[in-house]
Amino acid sequence: MEEARELYKMMQEDNNSRYFSEESNLVHLISMKWFLQWSKYSGHDLLINKRKKEKQIMELNEEVAEKPGPIDNSDILENFNFLKDPDPVKEYCNYSVKKGKLEDRDYIMLSHSSWHYLNNIYGGDNTKRYVICINDERNVM
Repeated sequence: MEEARELYKMMQEDNNSRYFSEESNLVHLISMKWFLQWSKYSGHDLLINKRKKEKQIMELNEEVAEKPGPIDNSDILENFNFLKDPDPVKEYCNYSVKKGKLEDRDYIMLSHSSWHYLNNIYGGDNTKRYVICINDERNVM
């Protein structure tokens, strides 16, 4: 549960600081499938669902969720066999999100510090994007 509390705190700080609204900030995409498995395993789902009754929380705690493996974004990324850019600065251009995949449904965005926290524990995929602003609206490229 400590792992979940730490990430929850980091995500709250990111939202309060408007991290996702600032031009050129680095963000990382994580498959919702992987994140939900981690959320159940770590207890993060209990932190974000504060309205649950104590009995329901106790029942959920009794369920043993399987520890997730490395961060896996294979369900949201296209599998292209094309020449990849070897420049580490442009590495984010090597991965295309599948058509029709949507933020908060198929994947979530984490700040670099939040993603780094999870990646240090689990390892796995690193799907980077940068925030750009168009007409004062957040877009991720």
